[in-house]
Amino acid sequence: MYAGLVVVAACGTSRPVSLDGAVDAAADSLVCPPGETDCDGACVDTGSDTNNCGGCGVACPAGAKCSGGSCGCGVGANVTDCDGVCVNTATDPKNCGACGCECLPGSACINGDCTPTCNLPLTLCCIGPTPPACHNGCQSACVDTLTDNNNCGGCGQACDTGNGSTCQNGSCSCVGGMTDCGGKCVNLGGDSNNCGSCGNQCQPPDWCDSGVCCFEGIVCNGVCIYGCQYGQCLQSSNENCGSCGNKCDTSNGFTCQGGVCNCLQGFADCNGKCVDLQTDAQSCGACGCVCATGSICSGGACWPGCPTGQTPCCVGPSQPGCKNCPAVCVALQTDPYNCGTCGNVCPTGQTCTSGTCT
Repeated sequence: MYAGLVVVAACGTSRPVSLDGAVDAAADSLVCPPGETDCDGACVDTGSDTNNCGGCGVACPAGAKCSGGSCGCGVGANVTDCDGVCVNTATDPKNCGACGCECLPGSACINGDCTPTCNLPLTLCCIGPTPPACHNGCQSACVDTLTDNNNCGGCGQACDTGNGSTCQNGSCSCVGGMTDCGGKCVNLGGDSNNCGSCGNQCQPPDWCDSGVCCFEGIVCNGVCIYGCQYGQCLQSSNENCGSCGNKCDTSNGFTCQGGVCNCLQGFADCNGKCVDLQTDAQSCGACGCVCATGSICSGGACWPGCPTGQTPCCVGPSQPGCKNCPAVCVALQTDPYNCGTCGNVCPTGQTCTSGTCT
């Protein structure tokens, strides 16, 4: 079984050797030159080999070098070992200036500082602190100072959004009909501490209704009508008939009845004026029925009130819808157009004497 083999003793160590002088690798380790080490059948310098640095199987991180049996990032400005990776902290956006100092999207790492490149109308602003190890002090971003609530009109000028203020055209302002009262956006129409104007406080039990302090009433034209909570007063108010501001023309006889401006019973609306058809000579019995001069309207009919010696006579047809024809007072004894009786016209050349044409 052992034919062809001899045992050789060398330096106190025995190794099987084949008859042709070859060393049996399975029987003994590899003999490496001075300064090198047998690592998995290969002679390596563990003082400089990056895959076996300081010992077999000890690999250096990517980009690192093995020197003196230790892994390092080599010689070079700003080259640093960050979590086992050699990086250039002057240009690496994930380790800018120091390990873990990551630049925001849109920023570049320039000389160890995160520097965003902003296009108009955006402005470079600090939006928050950096981790303690980061020397650049703050995280910067490009913002629109015309609309950014945290940088309104300039970097760091924050609007009080908690009180309703927002950034509009570079200025912190109130929106939606709100008003700035002492730095707080309020609704002057419903804020009992700022009712109608800043600082105007309603006294209990009043509350703010449409900018007016009121209680169990209704606000019309900026005035509280107390006791009119459900609008019942609008049924009879000449100033607010049926709705706020609807004023009845009392000078022409109109009053509020059931929320509508109407004439009183017995009166009629004749061209925007309430008249008594029973007595009004300009509208006697109906609108527009005018009694003749000297006549009076009584019971809705025209009755001439002629002086002694004169008689009322029609001088034209009755107006449509009118009970009486227009009449004038005439002297039947002497009037050639009404001689003796109304409408008796004397022939041409004759005169009326004692009620007779002669």
